[in-house]
Amino acid sequence: GFLMAQRSGAEGIQAWTRWLDGLAPARRWFAWLHLFDAHTPYDAPKPLLVAAGGHPYRADVALTDGWLGRAVRAATERGSWVVVLGDHGESLGDHGEGTHGIFVYESTIRIPAILWPAPDGEVPGLRRAVFRTIDLPATCFELLGLPPGDAPGEGASALSPGDRLAYMETYYPYFHFGWSRLTAVQDGDWKYVDAPDPELYDLFRDPGETENLADELPERADRLAEILREVSSRERVSETIELDPAAREALASLGYATTRSESNDVRPDPKRMMGVLRFLETAQVSMAEGRWDEALISLRSVVGRDPRNKDAYQMLGVVHARAGRDPPAADAFLRCLELSPHANDRIPRFELAMAYLRMGKNAEAIIHLKKVLDDDPNDADVWYNLGVAQSRRGRPKPERRRGLGAQRVGESPRGGSRAHAGKPGPRRPLTAAVSLR
Repeated sequence: GFLMAQRSGAEGIQAWTRWLDGLAPARRWFAWLHLFDAHTPYDAPKPLLVAAGGHPYRADVALTDGWLGRAVRAATERGSWVVVLGDHGESLGDHGEGTHGIFVYESTIRIPAILWPAPDGEVPGLRRAVFRTIDLPATCFELLGLPPGDAPGEGASALSPGDRLAYMETYYPYFHFGWSRLTAVQDGDWKYVDAPDPELYDLFRDPGETENLADELPERADRLAEILREVSSRERVSETIELDPAAREALASLGYATTRSESNDVRPDPKRMMGVLRFLETAQVSMAEGRWDEALISLRSVVGRDPRNKDAYQMLGVVHARAGRDPPAADAFLRCLELSPHANDRIPRFELAMAYLRMGKNAEAIIHLKKVLDDDPNDADVWYNLGVAQSRRGRPKPERRRGLGAQRVGESPRGGSRAHAGKPGPRRPLTAAVSLR
């Protein structure tokens, strides 16, 4: 299945409390705790599911709330500030989206942001002012009595008055499906979404974003579009960070590592592709349950309606490979690699090489394994399989020895295990297809 960097709230809280208990009482400290439970797959214990009226997402939120309560109590007992943030919401069917990542509507963009206890002079309660995640460093600086302007980043303290623009984006539909990326800006109660069919919403009167006013109010839409272009240009030239391959892969498993170097061109508007998305989601469920023939039917429906959908071909390749059909698996992975964008080609290229190895096409496998190594020269699994392919062609085996030496025998840096320990053969279980986050 798809490998996602996730651990339960119970594990996170245990690690947190051990670390906190080990601190000297007077020591100043900062900690970041990530609770992942309110996320697909929704798998809260049955009593919480019953208490939530059978609503799986609410049950997961309740589970997370329990873990969060323990963390907040432990922190406040030490007289510390606590800031609680969500990283995204969940659409749950809003605008046709099941989870998140495709759109920039309020159902996923609007998140909880809580400061506890209330700062001196502040009355506890809700605030309508826009708070952006980039405002967190400056806000924390002010809480600690430090100049907010000295904080890293470009945010402003939430404790300071003043309106601020909020910038939003999603490149997920572009990189995974070949659809248009979306960017948006919010100025007060007005929100503009740059899409093939632009959108303008009055969030005060229409918080559900059901009435697109772009045609009705073209001057306001044009003004916000110009603001968005200015903000987007600043975002594109902002500082970038080079990540080592292990860090990039860990972040990519959570959907946080990407690049913006490729053109958007003229691509489908995500809001026009919800029928295709439903087939993809159905295929993902079938794959997770091992129902390969049913997944194949759904994926054929996808490529029939959207023949340039990159992830659909990657999923097709995985389905065929799992069913022991390597020639059509290789064809699907090849088609995936032909389609732009090419920022996420590493997984389908590796799986293509594995299909070639199983088919005995060692020369072709070598070509693609070497291309994977161009991206990550320290991948032990790739070196091992390159050695297997070379040995089958009667070549020396330094690649296989390098793969074995890069890790302890029987372990895989992806969390899997050696497929053919003790004899030459392709190793690493199939990475799953994609995560429809």
